[in-house]
Amino acid sequence: MEKFLKGGGVGDKGEILLILTKGDLEAIASRAKRYIDENYRGLKSIAPVADHFGLSVQTLIRHFKDSFGITPGQYLRNLRRTYARSLRKDGYLLKEIAERLGYKSEKYVSRLIKKEEKS
Repeated sequence: MEKFLKGGGVGDKGEILLILTKGDLEAIASRAKRYIDENYRGLKSIAPVADHFGLSVQTLIRHFKDSFGITPGQYLRNLRRTYARSLRKDGYLLKEIAERLGYKSEKYVSRLIKKEEKS
């Protein structure tokens, strides 16, 4: 786990707290994007992404949106949608796509594929 904590000094648990610049926060957003790119099939929410980088979900959302213009949740859904559409185009059944993406509902996958991406 990577730790990026805003502030300065030593935290309650003895961790070193860093003061982060805007460039640091943009770098974290880029690293979070890459983490989502590499793990989107197994991610059900962005909470594990925030945890991985030692950030609160709200902090991750704010800096990701500042850097990329969409929230990490929207980005994750768009990736999963693109993957689902690709599998559907390759002839996979909705049930198989749901299993690959970790969804329980074929209906949800059907809606996911049909829905337009948010930019």
